[in-house]
Amino acid sequence: MSWNSIILEVSSVCNLKCQGCVFTMQFGKRKLELMNLQDACRCLQLISESGLFTEVALFGYGEPMLHPDIASIVAKATELSLSSYISTNGNYKQSNSPLFDSGLNRLLFSIDGFTQETYGKFRVGGSFDWAIKNLVEVDNINKERGFPMVVEYQIIGLKHIPDEEIKRARIFCESLNRVHFKCKTTLSKKAKGRKNRKKLIKKGKINPWGTCKTPMIRYDGTVGLCCRDWNVSRGIGDLKTTPPVEILALHPRRYDPDREICVRKCPYLRESYESEISLK
Repeated sequence: MSWNSIILEVSSVCNLKCQGCVFTMQFGKRKLELMNLQDACRCLQLISESGLFTEVALFGYGEPMLHPDIASIVAKATELSLSSYISTNGNYKQSNSPLFDSGLNRLLFSIDGFTQETYGKFRVGGSFDWAIKNLVEVDNINKERGFPMVVEYQIIGLKHIPDEEIKRARIFCESLNRVHFKCKTTLSKKAKGRKNRKKLIKKGKINPWGTCKTPMIRYDGTVGLCCRDWNVSRGIGDLKTTPPVEILALHPRRYDPDREICVRKCPYLRESYESEISLK
């Protein structure tokens, strides 16, 4: 068994309450904590020593840019030759230069819409202008540094977002130095392109189970079977004390020719699995 990426949730704290997000749905049920720098570095060291991963995603169900030591955590990943990736809502006050100094490889801005009115319907409590300001600043620094970082503007294609705004966002990205635009579709009933995505899944063009292939380390070091186990309620070890090779040896993921068995049994994916079966 092998993985390419692992999630290290350095923050379970967020400053927005986005519709449909685990942070919002589980508010009051999940602890709001920041992984301290020492523990984060210890986890990264063990991840590197395991030889199982090439990339670490430094976010989970919180906003990573609220972590005061985020640049130092990225720097540790870089030191250990781990590719690092952050997804942010863009509503943060931290300086962007340290992200480049630390060697961050990829920064994705989740900005759903191209006006405050549309953006605010999903990114509740967020500022569209603030997110754009940080995006543009990152893009300019990226150009000055010779484009060492992949920068992305992502819109989740929800039905309330006018097609015209998606078009404007794409044109806006094309006007910048080097920002990649992507419109992400999901199986959500509120998403654009849902029927087409189901067809692609049925034809085998899309693997809908990508989430279950990425182990997640909760803010306290507990390792979960996949990022869909939102609160890592089925944790299988503590990365602060146990090497990942030992922990992940307990991972139940096994393959048969047609389906990953864990998908059939996993309570977090059962609904999606049964939905797909109904298409056949």
